[in-house]
Amino acid sequence: MSKKEIVEVTPASLANMLDVLFEIRNISPFIWGGPGIGKSSIVSALAKKKNMNFVDIRLSMMEPSTIMGIMIPDITNATSKWLPPSFFKNDGPTLYFFDEFNSAPPTIQAVAYQIILDRKIGPHSLNDTDFIVAAGNTVSDKGITFKMPNPLANRFVHLNLKVNFDDFYNYAVKNKLHQHVVGYLNYQKGDLYVPDYSPEVRGFPTPRSWEFVSRILYKVGDRNIDILPLVAGAVGEGVAYKFLSYRRVAESVVNINEIITGKIKEMRPKNIDVCYATITALCYTLADYYEAYKTKKEISKKLYDTYCDNFMGYLLNPKNEIQPEMVIMAVRTCLTALDLDINVDTPNWDAFFRNETYARPIMNAFSGLDKKVGS
Repeated sequence: MSKKEIVEVTPASLANMLDVLFEIRNISPFIWGGPGIGKSSIVSALAKKKNMNFVDIRLSMMEPSTIMGIMIPDITNATSKWLPPSFFKNDGPTLYFFDEFNSAPPTIQAVAYQIILDRKIGPHSLNDTDFIVAAGNTVSDKGITFKMPNPLANRFVHLNLKVNFDDFYNYAVKNKLHQHVVGYLNYQKGDLYVPDYSPEVRGFPTPRSWEFVSRILYKVGDRNIDILPLVAGAVGEGVAYKFLSYRRVAESVVNINEIITGKIKEMRPKNIDVCYATITALCYTLADYYEAYKTKKEISKKLYDTYCDNFMGYLLNPKNEIQPEMVIMAVRTCLTALDLDINVDTPNWDAFFRNETYARPIMNAFSGLDKKVGS
């Protein structure tokens, strides 16, 4: 391996590696990666999964005395003692996240030596159940960074995070990011992450900025306002124009409910952007009907199964000319990202799994497929 090659991990792999280090506890990871690619959200998700307190510490905003606490008199013993900062006093297991760690100057970073390796601050030790994670941007990200002293760097396990579309897609669907954002990025995957550090550039596409766009779209709703400045402010002007062009197509798609209920069986027109918009909307709508059946008890299982079968019938209709990889993408979205229960004994789903064109890639893509589908 040459010196220029860097071992990188995807968000899903990073989550698994953090689980391993969490079990050890006294080995701290340092997550390197560009802005807006999910470092903080992955760490906070770990704390939530482990039912831990989550303390976000920004060294760049602190003085050494802020981290060490203050010296106070001990009248009883005629001495002085350290009073630790409040963020090191928590009830129960705590994940301490030193975000933007290398944005702090070396004099501040040096204060963290003892915390990272010895899990102590002055005379005060962290609990055995506590866990420390740090993160920061690289020099190439053009942020405010300082070189980490080598002795400090040697106290971490360094993990380089990269953007991965499949991981983002699963996250976006599970967290119900706006269907226009999900559909567009499925259509234009290369626009997920386009870092641009030119001095005149402010907004550019990152997983975080696309999540901003999703929140903006949900809040705007049906209001008749020009959202170009808002979208451009998040992902940049060029990508914003492309996205809004796709959005106009997505809004012109036929009534999705009429496809699910079986009233419409043919796609018109059959443009690729229309196909992405329609399939994304179909997956989101089927998820709504699943909730109506499973959680709200508003529709029967029989009716839900019928809607699932209509969904697959539309995808398999040869008149719609939907490419096999797009059909498989729709199925993976329903079975993994949305985690829907599907009755595969209905006619169209049975035909799907009996068709070798679809069955083999799907079976290869899933482990434990029988847990995702059922009668």
